[in-house]
Amino acid sequence: MKCRTARKQLSSKRPTVLLLMATVFIGVLGLICSQVWARSKTLALATNAIQPISASQTLDHRGTWVYAIAVSPDGATLVSGGYDGKLRWWNAQTGTLAHTVQGHGDAVASIAISQDGQTLVSGSWDNRIKVWSLETQQLLQTLKQGDDVKAIALSPDSQFLVSGGTGRRLHIWNLKTGKRIYHVKTDSWIQSVAFGPKENKIAFGDDSGRIEVWQLADRHPPIQIWALMGHEDSVRTIRFSPDGRTLATGSDDRTVKLWNVSQGKLLKAFAGHMDAVRAITFSPDGKILVSSSHDTTAKLWSAATGNILGTLPEHRQAIWTVAFSPNGKSIFTGSSDTTIKRWPTRLKN
Repeated sequence: MKCRTARKQLSSKRPTVLLLMATVFIGVLGLICSQVWARSKTLALATNAIQPISASQTLDHRGTWVYAIAVSPDGATLVSGGYDGKLRWWNAQTGTLAHTVQGHGDAVASIAISQDGQTLVSGSWDNRIKVWSLETQQLLQTLKQGDDVKAIALSPDSQFLVSGGTGRRLHIWNLKTGKRIYHVKTDSWIQSVAFGPKENKIAFGDDSGRIEVWQLADRHPPIQIWALMGHEDSVRTIRFSPDGRTLATGSDDRTVKLWNVSQGKLLKAFAGHMDAVRAITFSPDGKILVSSSHDTTAKLWSAATGNILGTLPEHRQAIWTVAFSPNGKSIFTGSSDTTIKRWPTRLKN
């Protein structure tokens, strides 16, 4: 029943005995309607902040959980992976499914696209990392990690690949040759990895809550810059800011934290999720941080102040993955409700 119609019908009742009840009901109805209207409005954020609105597209992931998504540098293609081991290529603008490839024998846990838009890399619980042509979907090579692959990341120049998983080792690969060139031993499963945008810095988080940052040196073993117990539970997601100065981490302890990359100093801690944080990403300008959670929501934060700017509430189950379009005009979220949602954004001038 529409709010305006309900008010009109109830107000037209003539019996006096209903007058008091009608007055109370109309008041309550008005409050509900105003709340619904407020929720449906575009969120009013600070100047130059990004404003999310209701999801404009919902992509059907064919009945399987969505664990990973990535957007091509030109913003034209979205690739997703999930529980069924398949990789799906989508038109990122129209939401049309373009190609489906049976990429792995188990769930696809992580996806990365090279900055030149030529290469797609996928990591799976089947212990394998596969390298694909983004344009043709052709399999180029297969790397065998030897344990469940939880996370992968590409260097900005696409020369190196870093991966981690249940084998308690960080693996560093030469992507062109497909050879593993270094590894770093850890005490716990590696749940998240990231490559910095410059200087070949690598970061990872593990099941114990530990965070480590390493420097990849040319023709030399990687050098540890710092390591600390950053969270009280598993570090599920980790990302560098676009300028490479800040590291963001999200954890099963329900918090998101920002760190100084050079010193390992805690800059800010964000609390607002009601369950484990599964994924985080920065906007292209680095001003907005988006986090997604098992609590079925994604939240937008100001990277500068730590203030929460809004919530994307329309998924019915855990949101495992989140990505910005390269131009910052869309946010994509993937969930175990077997959908991908696109959230248009705009800059407030």
